[in-house]
Amino acid sequence: MKKPVFFEVLGIWLILATATNFSSSFVMYNYLFVGMLATITAITFRNNDGFYRMVISGIGLWLLVAAYIPKFLLMPYSVANGIISGAALLYFGYKFSSKINKKILVNYSNQRKG
Repeated sequence: MKKPVFFEVLGIWLILATATNFSSSFVMYNYLFVGMLATITAITFRNNDGFYRMVISGIGLWLLVAAYIPKFLLMPYSVANGIISGAALLYFGYKFSSKINKKILVNYSNQRKG
């Protein structure tokens, strides 16, 4: 059984992308791409736990907004924003997927018993 790791991968990507010295246009498109993926996926994911979905979609919305703030596209603000947003996506994505994995295991064990 695989654990969904989509949000963790997005968080690691943000952290690794800020470690390199890319241009401000790459940073802008990176924020747009990751923000759009995180927001859409968190909103459309079917789960009863709304807290982690709302936090992850909030991080995605922040990245969409930060892509149009010129200060956050230049060093050192882009590095700080990428690392903080990436770490938050990594942490809350891990918590979200752990909760989903527990529900999958409980449902699987209930089906095997019944």
